[in-house]
Amino acid sequence: MNKNLITTIGIAAALALTAVGARADSTIIDITQLYSGDNGYEDSSSATDTFAGTGYLGLYSTVPNEYGAQGADIAQLFGLEYYGGVYSEVEMESSLAGLSGTTITSATLSFDITDGGGGGSETVDVTSFTANGILGYNASPPNDLGSELGTATSGMNTIDVTTLVANAVGAGQSYVGLFLTPQGPALSSLWTYSEGGTGDNSAAVTLTIDYNPAGAAVPDGASSLLLFGLGLAGLGLMARRFKPAKALI
Repeated sequence: MNKNLITTIGIAAALALTAVGARADSTIIDITQLYSGDNGYEDSSSATDTFAGTGYLGLYSTVPNEYGAQGADIAQLFGLEYYGGVYSEVEMESSLAGLSGTTITSATLSFDITDGGGGGSETVDVTSFTANGILGYNASPPNDLGSELGTATSGMNTIDVTTLVANAVGAGQSYVGLFLTPQGPALSSLWTYSEGGTGDNSAAVTLTIDYNPAGAAVPDGASSLLLFGLGLAGLGLMARRFKPAKALI
């Protein structure tokens, strides 16, 4: 076998292994509470306030009678409450700094429900909206850039938001906005009451993003298989080339 051919195939094997195992990075972003309630855990006057940065707001679109005045409130909680009609939702945004030009491979939203629940679970609609670094009261997502459905229950929860984050990064956005709306079933009541005020992250809300750096080679499946096949062929030929001679009898 031609020595140069063997060398070439050996290099292809190395390229295959390098391409398949292309370098990947990961970042975990804390989504802290942006609002500190000054009237218990809800305050109707705060519905006109705005807040800057990566974080979340608890929202009441309709406040039940037992909690006082009716109306739109920003709440001091991470709430996904549903009693036959949505009245507690969550609006959040996360900076995408440093992710421009990268390829998002996965993104997971995590949050801890420490109160309410009663062992039940509910469906949660996560809608992406155009975010600009400023959050304010919205009874529904400001606009709809796509959505994913997840399930929430008492304890730690995770929802796959890969497509939503990838679309935001691909569109060159500086922030990704996510609006969580509980879908029921009725009588589900899930929330984490954040007593610490601004910056309180007792709901342990994080966005974990895995990505390939800008400019990193990410081969398609067919190319990877071809290179890997060439590599195996090269290894086989080299094994035959250096196979010890049989002993003479």
